Parts: sequence; C-alpha cells; structure tokens
Amino acid sequence: MTGSSETTAPDRTETPMTELFFTILISAMTVAGLGLVAAAFIAMGRSS
Repeated sequence: MTGSSETTAPDRTETPMTELFFTILISAMTVAGLGLVAAAFIAMGRSS
C-alpha cells in the first residue's frame, strides 16, 4: 500500500486538472445516482 501511494503521488501533482476533473465527474455521478434513488422512492410513495 505504501509503495503504490508513493508512486501515484507525483502523477497527481503533475496533472492536477485531470484529478480535479475525475473528482468532479465522480461527485456528479454520485449526486445523480442519489437523485435517481430519491426520485424512485418518491414515485413509489405516490403510486402506493
């Protein structure tokens, strides 16, 4: 675990924009997923 983290650290500092892009992408996907789940629960609540 320690060796892998040391090798990936320089790559992250070299490409901060890429890391930021993936962070935003993952967070957006998570929010979208939670939104879909919430919409599904609301739809189930209204239909029943």
